[in-house]
Amino acid sequence: AAFTFFAQREQLIENALQQLTHQSELTGSTLDEWMASRLGLVTGLANEIANKPPEQRESIPQVYFERIAETELLQYLGYGLENGFYISNPWPLPDGFDPRLRPWYRSGKQAMEPTISEPYLGVDDYTTTYLAFTAPIIKDNQFYGVVTGDVSFNDIHQTILSTPVSYNGNFNLITSNGDAVLRPVDPSNEQTLPEFFSASLSRDQLNKTLSPTSITEFTGADSIIVFYPLEHVNWWLTAEVKKEILLSPVYQNLTNILLLFLAIALTTILLQKLYARRVYKPILRNMQTDYHTDLP
Repeated sequence: AAFTFFAQREQLIENALQQLTHQSELTGSTLDEWMASRLGLVTGLANEIANKPPEQRESIPQVYFERIAETELLQYLGYGLENGFYISNPWPLPDGFDPRLRPWYRSGKQAMEPTISEPYLGVDDYTTTYLAFTAPIIKDNQFYGVVTGDVSFNDIHQTILSTPVSYNGNFNLITSNGDAVLRPVDPSNEQTLPEFFSASLSRDQLNKTLSPTSITEFTGADSIIVFYPLEHVNWWLTAEVKKEILLSPVYQNLTNILLLFLAIALTTILLQKLYARRVYKPILRNMQTDYHTDLP
């Protein structure tokens, strides 16, 4: 029973890791392609604006942004310049809006290369969280502004976190220190508190497990986790399964085997008692009786 239990346990964990790796590769590569297409779009627009004469850099017609939004590649597309100019597909701009103060502009200017921002609260309702795909507008090493394309947090959440995982597991997106990229947002506070993605391992264990270039695995006391490094951001896609759920068939089989052994043992004891009463006792009684007098 013990040998069978451990053999089934190890085989089930190995099979689960293979399935999680395969699912992570499929979902992770799809997410990489999804990000690459949006980065390519904003990078192309940034290059187009940079190559225009300075007096024409504010001349991109608004219909262009509206048509991009209609494709649903990006919900919002626009760009801001160092002089404070901003244009995008129509949305209710708040009074005094300055693109240079927004997180997507600052991160794009600091990086000086196409990037994907950390999630941030949109100023349209201060309740929806967005990711910004940004590309700096650069000509002859001179910075002129940032192109940004925005996708809502909710869209990404539905796309990734709701993707089915074997054994009732779940996907997550994490940073290099293990904080969840996709996390609940407090509408009253633009700064969201970090939230470590799993209680099944420590930050030290995570640091020893993560690789920026290859898929890695972690097997803990409570869970097994597969980490897929994303190509365009310093994030990992994780697929986690609780061992309690994963190993429940093994525990059920072990329980059935133990119950079978118990039933066999009880049956053996019962048969021994029955056999002793019906066979051994009459034989002993006859052996102890005088043949001529039938007395003990």
